[in-house]
Amino acid sequence: MGSNITNYSRIILVIFLLIFISGCLTKLEFQKPIIIKDVSITFDSIMLTKVLDNGLVSDKGYKFVVINITAKNIGTEERFFPFCCLFYPYANMRLEVDRGYRYRPHYSNTLCYISMLRPEEVKKGCIIFEVLEDTYPTRLIINEDYGRFILDIPKWKIDVKGCKYSDGSLCKKTCCITADKCNDNTFSYKKCNVLTGKWESEKYSDSGCTIYC
Repeated sequence: MGSNITNYSRIILVIFLLIFISGCLTKLEFQKPIIIKDVSITFDSIMLTKVLDNGLVSDKGYKFVVINITAKNIGTEERFFPFCCLFYPYANMRLEVDRGYRYRPHYSNTLCYISMLRPEEVKKGCIIFEVLEDTYPTRLIINEDYGRFILDIPKWKIDVKGCKYSDGSLCKKTCCITADKCNDNTFSYKKCNVLTGKWESEKYSDSGCTIYC
């Protein structure tokens, strides 16, 4: 009889722990605001690139993952950005890639620019990671004393730098049509490195960039 009660108590304890853990886990979504301590946080977009806007180039064999964020203070007092402690070397934020590797935020993290928000103030920033070039980010994991947060990253949400045309528009494919002539054609195709944003010089006559002009 006593062993049955003990087993029953263990089952109840396990169920309670599962409910407690699930209650502490918050699933995040892109373009869907979440409110933490009177701060509305929106994960706007994610982009892969080899070169940051400040000119910093990733290490050989690596690329940057840039997650753009918007924050707004919806309270009545000044507030720190909830994840501002993430700028320290032992930040509780990790980016997980398809191989299961996890990375800390890159030292050039610019999210610190929105660490303090006045009432109604809106600021934008980003979190930057440097990961192996042949991997893809799958989720962002944040562990804080007030909860655990997970942002799943589907591949179709991931953007790339792309190559810029003279009119300012972008091509985000690896083989792009251009206005350069190719033999008798008034156009040609060029290869684009979508991570560096640089065009290759060779011209091709086909949309697969396999036949030279």
